Amino acid sequence: LSHQLGDVASFLLSAIFKLHVSPLHLVVLGIGAGFLGLAGDLVESALKRAAGAKDAGSLIPGHGGFLDRLDSIIFVIPFVYYYVAWLLR
Repeated sequence: LSHQLGDVASFLLSAIFKLHVSPLHLVVLGIGAGFLGLAGDLVESALKRAAGAKDAGSLIPGHGGFLDRLDSIIFVIPFVYYYVAWLLR
């Protein structure tokens, strides 16, 4: 489901910002972002489990900490940046 949402988001953003990117690149970015978002969440949870911590902090009470709000983009941002920088220039 998350990679389907990523595909929809990539197509919508392409239309909104009038980007001239082929649909194939948008699908790759959408699927990649979906899977890497999930991977970031799993890696952050594994790190917390290895450290024996339930929450990564108390900045946002009841939300598992600040890292739980950002864990999904830990791998997505570098993926999108390098994909665009290297393949779409």
